[in-house]
Amino acid sequence: MDAAKTVTATFNTTPAGSPTITAAKPANAPTDATRNKGQSNVSMLAFILNPSQATQLQSITLQATGTGHDGLDLTAVTLIRDANANGQIDSGETPIATGNFSADNGTLTLSLSSPLALNPGNSQFLVVADIASTLAARPVVLKAQSLSALPAPLLLALLPLMLFGAWRMRSLRVGFLALALALTLVACGEGGPNTTPVNKTYRIDLTALSAQGNPILSGLPISGATITVQK
Repeated sequence: MDAAKTVTATFNTTPAGSPTITAAKPANAPTDATRNKGQSNVSMLAFILNPSQATQLQSITLQATGTGHDGLDLTAVTLIRDANANGQIDSGETPIATGNFSADNGTLTLSLSSPLALNPGNSQFLVVADIASTLAARPVVLKAQSLSALPAPLLLALLPLMLFGAWRMRSLRVGFLALALALTLVACGEGGPNTTPVNKTYRIDLTALSAQGNPILSGLPISGATITVQK
């Protein structure tokens, strides 16, 4: 080779010995389901962590989505080590971190009070949530109601309003607008049988984690189950 020539090579590889953690969703992860208000320990998410070398788990970061208000409706979110990897909470499997979302569709970092030792091989975890007995208020869907279905006393009470509006503005159109406004107010105020409860949904995803030695992460994010709760 000509001594005057040089060759430059660049290799984009992980440095030898750099720790890694591979995250994955287990086969027995919770699936979409319907649950009740006031229910505790509802399985929201399961995940597996497989480190390349011994390390210590320090925290995980979760992302909430759905139509329900996660900060108000999910009163507690808990991380549990699923020791036997059966996808359920068993006797002796205690919480290792607990918290709650501070906002709707927000993020939550669960920090372990004591770092958890992880060895090479699969370690499975569960994220469960407690659902409030009363869900945060949301607008309801009003059912259409025909004019003929209204009781006669109500129609008689609204008739003077319509006539008064027509007399003042010399226009029946304004009178009908006044009637329509009155009917709308009545429908919104009555509620009861004219309103339909709206189901709410909640989902928690794993988006990040921290561990001793700042290992390189792969497999994130991991999506949780969509849980539907009857309003």
